[in-house]
Amino acid sequence: MKKRSADITPIHLLFFVSGISALIYQIVWQRALFTLFGSDPASVTIVVTAFILGLGCGSLGGGWLSCQRSVQPLLAFVALETGIGLFGLFSLGIFRTAAIAVSSPSILGAVAIAIGLLFIPTALMGATLPLLTAHMVRES
Repeated sequence: MKKRSADITPIHLLFFVSGISALIYQIVWQRALFTLFGSDPASVTIVVTAFILGLGCGSLGGGWLSCQRSVQPLLAFVALETGIGLFGLFSLGIFRTAAIAVSSPSILGAVAIAIGLLFIPTALMGATLPLLTAHMVRES
């Protein structure tokens, strides 16, 4: 029994680090996007909605991907986390460029911009949990 718990511990660490990273990204990206949209309740709602939309869609995609027997869930997880990290490296520059290119967008424009900026990285984030879970299930 002890050997099995030792095998699971690194996966638990991956769950934790992945989740904490997603929360940190949300806070940093939300604050960075305040420069583009302002910090009123409508702006906060737009950014959080874009974030949650990406997470939800990514979770659906990750769930589908995790059911594919040809996919190695742990390798797919590493690839997704690498993509998230690369976006994270360049995200503030991307947001700054968007803020310069677009001044005072309408509400619909702000929604489109927020979804456009956040959908891919948040979808990648959303796909990580089903893949890690699939890995744990396959290993057990």
